[in-house]
Parts: sequence; structure tokens; C-alpha cells
Amino acid sequence: MIKRDGSLQSLWQGTVDAYPSKPLHSNNTHYDVIVAGGGITGISTAFLLQQSGKNCLVVEADNLCFGTTGGTTAHLNTV
Repeated sequence: MIKRDGSLQSLWQGTVDAYPSKPLHSNNTHYDVIVAGGGITGISTAFLLQQSGKNCLVVEADNLCFGTTGGTTAHLNTV
């Protein structure tokens, strides 16, 4: 049976507290971009967009960088 990403806890997830979430801003806040997903790809995308002057909101269902990103061993293979 395949386990869902984030169903097992990595060593660093067990020793580091999750990043605290913040409530959404008021309804009057304007965002140029909304990034769905707070993994390494979403966070990197939002960071680069913010650096280019865009106002971004990252929306994550659970904890930032704790799903597939947090559970990775960062093992790379060549193809």
C-alpha cells in the first residue's frame, strides 16, 4: 500500500516546530499572485515573485514545507 506524502514523520520534522500560520489579511488586501502550496516549489516561486515586486499570498493546507518537501531525503539520481 502506498502511503500519502506527509503520513510519516522525518527526523527533522520531529525536532523542528511547524511554522506558525497567520490569519488572512482583511478583505481589502490586494494580491498580484496567490500561490497554492507551501512546499519548496511554492515558497521559491512566491519568494522570486516578491523580489520582482509582486504582492504574493501563499496558501497551504497544512504546515509550510512539511509535506513532500519536509519528508524528502534530498536524494538525487541521474537518469
